[in-house]
Amino acid sequence: MWALLPLKRFSEAKQRLSGVLAPGERRGLFRAMVSDVLTVLQSHQGIKGVFVVGQDFAARDLASRFDADFLSESSLAVVGLNEAVYAGIRTLALRGIKQVMVLHGDLPLITHAEVSELLDTHCQEGQSSVVTIAPDKLALGTNCLICPTDADMTFFYGSNSFAAHSNSAFRAGLQLQAISLPGASRDIDTPEDLQALLRIAGDDRAVNTMHYLHAAGIAARLRGSSAAVTQDLDEQYYRVS
Repeated sequence: MWALLPLKRFSEAKQRLSGVLAPGERRGLFRAMVSDVLTVLQSHQGIKGVFVVGQDFAARDLASRFDADFLSESSLAVVGLNEAVYAGIRTLALRGIKQVMVLHGDLPLITHAEVSELLDTHCQEGQSSVVTIAPDKLALGTNCLICPTDADMTFFYGSNSFAAHSNSAFRAGLQLQAISLPGASRDIDTPEDLQALLRIAGDDRAVNTMHYLHAAGIAARLRGSSAAVTQDLDEQYYRVS
């Protein structure tokens, strides 16, 4: 099994965090999260290789650091996430690779054990006719997807992609199975996601991300903001009681 990691420009990543993070902080956070994902993938025996598709130096640099293959969107003559995924899968197919796991760079809580569970679940069925998806925590997005590289699927990453990919799999004559994975379900998009990450990350999860959040002073700032909100709510409660 190969993994495909499509990465948007780092300068454009995590726009929904712009209310709490400066542009440089968003870039640094995304780089740290991608590092956590690549750390898990490159240490997993079931993943034979990692293929990164991106469009800037930061993506190329991370691919080199983690000994992953890299192709730019421009070299593939594509623009955008769905086109990059399709072109990346076609490239792997031309290399003779039969199965691919597509996942995203904002899943710092994904674990080695979850990748194993995802691979085992997929391999229990006839791999040539199955699509396996690990959705986000609301079962709306597609955080991880495994499919045959020759699957005649159209990709619909974006709003409500889980339902769209389910329909795409059925149209392609493929069986769909879904699996809930706690860490893989937690993509980091909003300030609330960041707060949850600070609460649940442990010594063996999101190591690079947590190091960055603490080193950059973001963790202390967010915890202080959360405490201030709690105090304000308490004061409002006592004023009206």
